[in-house]
Amino acid sequence: MSHFSVVVCLDGGVTRATVEAQLEQVMAPWDEGKEVEPYRSYEKGGPAEHWLYGSLKCAAEHYAAGTGILPYKPDEFGWSSASSKNTPDEQRAEQKADAELFASLPNPITWADIVKLYNERYGDEEEALLLSEDGSRAYTMSTYNPESKWDYWRIGGRWGGYFPYRNECAALVIKTERGWDSPDDIMPLHCDGGPKSALNLKAMREEKAAEARKLYAEYRETAAGTPDALPWSAFRDNISEGTGYDIEQARTEYHSQPRVLALRSSETFKWHDDVIREFSVPEKLYVKRERARAVPGYATITTDGRWMAPGKMGWFGMGSDDESSRIGYWEAANAYIEALPDDAWLVALDCHI
Repeated sequence: MSHFSVVVCLDGGVTRATVEAQLEQVMAPWDEGKEVEPYRSYEKGGPAEHWLYGSLKCAAEHYAAGTGILPYKPDEFGWSSASSKNTPDEQRAEQKADAELFASLPNPITWADIVKLYNERYGDEEEALLLSEDGSRAYTMSTYNPESKWDYWRIGGRWGGYFPYRNECAALVIKTERGWDSPDDIMPLHCDGGPKSALNLKAMREEKAAEARKLYAEYRETAAGTPDALPWSAFRDNISEGTGYDIEQARTEYHSQPRVLALRSSETFKWHDDVIREFSVPEKLYVKRERARAVPGYATITTDGRWMAPGKMGWFGMGSDDESSRIGYWEAANAYIEALPDDAWLVALDCHI
């Protein structure tokens, strides 16, 4: 699951007493728990790309090679992809059954075959898989909100103290109750939201720029004496089932680079997704980007209820955004916020999905 920041823009007239009710109304369209009228949710890709077909194929390959048997841990709590509550003999028997089933399937497989296979196996437990009228697609009926962005949110949260504010405006801003997940070191004169005129957005951008310069200097110091390294994408893009170059080999080669090893041993950089790519630009450009991202959250909601974001946030902090979409989003969001009247409110939310 993922937490991400959202900056909500509200029309003037909001007060500290009414802000939460307005936020609930604004956020409602993107509630994952909101049920909608039943609609067809079509399977993506072709029938050979369906997960059940892929699972049977994988089992057949493991059975033929004598591989794929997980350590037997019947007392392990919960489910794990690294162990099994079935004995090796039971796992082998399951592999054999799946391999025989896979061998019996038509080639090429069709959606009609997948629908029949899926419903025979899971029809008593799961929503039925259905076939379109022309047989070219498969789908389930769903009431899941296709616009869902969050399953819960709170003001501030992990982003408590998001905005600096002007000292003379302390009575206008909101500082929500701090929880277990709030930052430990919220700086003085920082709040979770308030009227634009009360917030010091210029100082906010300068704070981010100063942090960026400090971080860039630490990166250079940590990487000093190590040869240049390739970013993760250089290894990821070579992953190919046909060549045998898999994700584990790619990870091993990426993390074995001396510069990556040095950076991964640092408490500062060990959790950066792709530290080589992140700092591959000149310091001036790095600082400029960090200043641009200071005010907008991962997403920004406009006063007329539009969700602006560079991509869609998924589980484990993985979003569909890329460098180009992020830069375009920062430009658009900053221009929008700068054009807001002074009595418009900005509120930082901690969203979870």
